[in-house]
Amino acid sequence: MLRLATDADEHTPPPAADRAAWLSLMVGVLGPRGTHAALVAVAVLGLSLLVVSGLPGRVRAWVHDRPEYDWAIAQISLDPEPPSWLRSGKRGVLSAVAEPLRAFDQGSVLDLDLGAVERAFKNVYWVERVRGIQRSYPNGVSVAVDYRRPVAIAPIDPPDAAGHPAGRDYLVIDRTGLILDRVPVNSDSGRTFSTELVVLSGLSVPQTITIGQPWPRPDPSDQLVQSDRAAEAAARLARFLLDQADRDGWPETRSGQTIPFRRIHPFQGDPRKLYIYHQFADGRVLWVVWDAAPGAEGSGEPTAIEKWEMLRNWISSGGIDRPLDQGALGFTTRGPVWLPPI
Repeated sequence: MLRLATDADEHTPPPAADRAAWLSLMVGVLGPRGTHAALVAVAVLGLSLLVVSGLPGRVRAWVHDRPEYDWAIAQISLDPEPPSWLRSGKRGVLSAVAEPLRAFDQGSVLDLDLGAVERAFKNVYWVERVRGIQRSYPNGVSVAVDYRRPVAIAPIDPPDAAGHPAGRDYLVIDRTGLILDRVPVNSDSGRTFSTELVVLSGLSVPQTITIGQPWPRPDPSDQLVQSDRAAEAAARLARFLLDQADRDGWPETRSGQTIPFRRIHPFQGDPRKLYIYHQFADGRVLWVVWDAAPGAEGSGEPTAIEKWEMLRNWISSGGIDRPLDQGALGFTTRGPVWLPPI
């Protein structure tokens, strides 16, 4: 059946109309500005009462205290995992950030300061760069890093190892000359590094060795400890040689014999007089005057790539097959030359 409208139905305003009437009344009494001010005051009062009641804080605490958000430093995942040459592995890296992140350990992941995490990892000497940090639900934290790569080793004699070669150690350094580790020569790591990395000689051995710091050189003028420029230059050249060997392989003779140049010697500690050399099984030694480190070449000096190509071509074309006179191979802009002994 159809319902007939009554007078009461026609005169009962809907809720929206009722609110419009009250708003019109306020505007009529207070004016537009007064109405706006009154509404703002009511809103502020409501929010103030909400804050005073502590409800937002209680809600936040309830959310942060939920067990699914529990977090500990040991849960950090590393991308990628530490390389094999980092002997302490993931545990060592996380131990290095434990102290600066102690305030967040065993807490809620929602309270974790990602900026603090980034700063902590940047101070780990095995980490060269922090590429990013990501959260994942509910309590995962992943840190993407680039690790420092060891490129060279330098043999040193411990004070109590005089006359005992087996007691020698290797200092492991990266491309900047930073000391990454100290390992015994006769250890598994020492044997692996000796076959994979470049060996440095002719450097001034520091009296005090600090892992995670550059190779030091005392300055007699002011007794300050500064980074050794010869060590930096040799380390840069070591990185270059390993990179080129990875890309092209070590130079080969016409008979197919590989000539790996895994020895660098700064002449009299001069960073612009770097020598590389290879010792053959019969005792012969091929010395190559490389001079400045890659990127530090002087005017008229061939670039590192040009020197590398000259060296490869000289060896592959039979230059090394002839009896080696006293002296060393050098490079000019016109090509390789044989230099007399110094």
